[in-house]
Parts: sequence; structure tokens; C-alpha cells
Amino acid sequence: MTVERFVSYDSAGKCRIFALISHADKIEVVTTVGSRDQALTEPLVGALNDYLATRSEVGLDNVLGKMPAPVSMAVHSYLRGHTLREAEAEAGDSSARKELVRELYYGLDSPNFLEQLEAAYTIGLGVRVASERVDDGSIEWTAHFCKHDSYVPATLAPRAWPLPQGIPVLQTWTSQESTTGNPVAAALEVARAAASQGNWVRMHTVEHDDGGGYTEGVVCTCEWVVDILDAAVPDRDLSA
Repeated sequence: MTVERFVSYDSAGKCRIFALISHADKIEVVTTVGSRDQALTEPLVGALNDYLATRSEVGLDNVLGKMPAPVSMAVHSYLRGHTLREAEAEAGDSSARKELVRELYYGLDSPNFLEQLEAAYTIGLGVRVASERVDDGSIEWTAHFCKHDSYVPATLAPRAWPLPQGIPVLQTWTSQESTTGNPVAAALEVARAAASQGNWVRMHTVEHDDGGGYTEGVVCTCEWVVDILDAAVPDRDLSA
């Protein structure tokens, strides 16, 4: 479903902002603005519609910076679940690279790698990690940290990184299986064990809703997915 435009409706001293869904007889609640901030409602709706046309967050961030934190969080959550996901669908898997913040390399057993993953997890960056073999024959991690987590509805399997074609999967592990209380450390432990055996391993994060869709008040969780592939660790492609 595609968001056509955003509109507002004033009622009982507050204002609600809605998204109109094209090709469907449907509107969705984005957020509610209290009476103290109603003067900012019109600029916020304008910034949201500008964002739809340009995908630039500059004007939107300027308005949201003046709004209460719950309003800002609700707007960003809605956009990440709808308009950003639509852009990803149009662009295909390459969209993750367009949102790339940083690419880093770590040794297989580097203690700093867990710290970096936990920091990315804490601030909500999307993570994609793959085991690769370097020139001296050792195995390292190549990690891409992206601006946003990829959103996947609860009705679909928690995977936002398509599997490589023609490569069988030996095991897929998700952080729902973790019992340690630290999903990041648990995911890395599974990935390291498989990579140390010479398997190609890929690990990524995905944002999953609780079944109610990506709307205001719905809880989304960040899950870690580890794919252990039935293939040898590939050589690092430095030309990419």
C-alpha cells in the first residue's frame, strides 16, 4: 500500500494526523498532537507531504525538532514502516547501500566487534554482516551499518536480506531463540561458531511488528537473523 498524502483533523483540543492510502478505502493514524503544539500541525503535515515527494528529511526534522519526543518517535516509526519500505521495494536490495552509514572490517574473534554491534543495536542502525576470506587466508567480518533497520511485517518471516541464489541454507537462527538476555552476543556467538568451521555466514537485523501493522502504538522489536550457508567462506571482493 502506498501513502498518497498526509492530512490532519482537529477535534476536542487536539489534532490527529492521518495518512491517506492510495487505491484503498483506508486511512491510518500517524500520531496525535496535543493542544500546546497545535500551531505546528500545519507545518508538520506540509513537511510530511514534502518528504513524500522528495524523500528529504531536512524539513521534516526541523519541524519534529520542535515537537514532543512521542510525536517525533511516532512519525519516524510510521515513515520507516511505510514510505521507507515502499522506497526499498522499488529500489530492491540495493536500497540498503543507499542508506549505508559505514562499512567496517573486523577479525573473526575481535572483542571490539561485539561492542560495535551493541552500539549499532542501541541507536537503531540496521546491520548486515558477512564472513569473508582475506588475502592471508584468514576469515574476517565485513559489516555494513545502515541508517535504518529494514521493516518486515509479522506475517512474513523475519528476513530483510534475500538469500544468495542457488546456495542451500544449513540453518537459520533468530534472536527469538536466545535465552541469554543479550540477543547481540547470542547472534554473534552462533555466527562465529559457524564461520570458524569454514561456513559462509551472514547476519542481519530486521524490525518486526507484533502483528498489528506499523501504526501508532504498535510495538516493534529488532531481531537478529543468522544464516549459515552450505558454502565455503567467499573471498572478499575489494572491487565492490
